[in-house]
Amino acid sequence: MPIDVTVRHAVVSSALQKYVRAAAAEMLEEFPSAIQIHVVLDVAEHGRKKSAEVIVRVKRHGTKEATATADNWRLAVDEAFDRLERQLRKLQEREEVRRR
Repeated sequence: MPIDVTVRHAVVSSALQKYVRAAAAEMLEEFPSAIQIHVVLDVAEHGRKKSAEVIVRVKRHGTKEATATADNWRLAVDEAFDRLERQLRKLQEREEVRRR
């Protein structure tokens, strides 16, 4: 389960990195077509806003991306994973309809 976490322009705690890795591992388990997840944590607007970008490689479909910005790291991470989950669910539903 390749999960990469990159932090730009900031230093984050190991607890946050574990939180991100756990969320990514959960997504890999839920969506078997996901091959690799790369999470980029960044600081925007002079340190006021935290942004999270999640990039997933998907079998036969290239990559899917989701970005979120919030005042808190966890809120940004949760929102980005929620947005990506919606994209992957839609993709999964299309695959199921196509197989019928």
